[in-house]
Amino acid sequence: MKHDSKRQTEGFKKYSDYHHKIANALRNKTSKYFIRLILFIILYKLGQYTFNFFETREFSSEIFNKIYYLLSSFINNLSVKFYSLFYAEISSDSVFCITINNVRTIQMNPGCTGLLPLFQMFFILLFFPLTFKQKILFFPVSLLIIVFAAIIHYLILIPVAYSFHESFTLFHDIISRVIFYLFFFVNFVLWNRSSEKINSSKILRIP
Repeated sequence: MKHDSKRQTEGFKKYSDYHHKIANALRNKTSKYFIRLILFIILYKLGQYTFNFFETREFSSEIFNKIYYLLSSFINNLSVKFYSLFYAEISSDSVFCITINNVRTIQMNPGCTGLLPLFQMFFILLFFPLTFKQKILFFPVSLLIIVFAAIIHYLILIPVAYSFHESFTLFHDIISRVIFYLFFFVNFVLWNRSSEKINSSKILRIP
């Protein structure tokens, strides 16, 4: 009887501790979310300033120019192939200027390649509270997400530049920028969820 009573007491204590840990985890979840979000935004801006610094330095600007070229070539060629399904004549020249039906329509500029968002993503991931293993895992995933955003950005601009030139500034400066923000937020949600799962497993583990 004493053993049964002791086991029941220990079981109740473990059960009580378990739910206490759950309550604390839920209580802290919201505050941790906003702290990480603020950190994400701060790192986003710091990444922009860091990029601007390196872009003006000779040793790094050469590297950036090579990456600009590779991204421009990839996004430009992909866009031409995609819109060849919709336009009778579409081509691109050596400076990545797309011509549609003999009308010079749009030219790829460095800002349209997505290199700045890619650098910002890398900078944020470098300092975001994730384990080293998580950062290694998320780097290629987040890279593909931002590249996909850059592709969507340019695919939207091409028909706008061709058919709705008066609305080009609106789409380029506002709508397409919102697209990048949305994909950045997708990365944040993925990173935050992954971090929460690890923290929850540690908090809720019962010996």
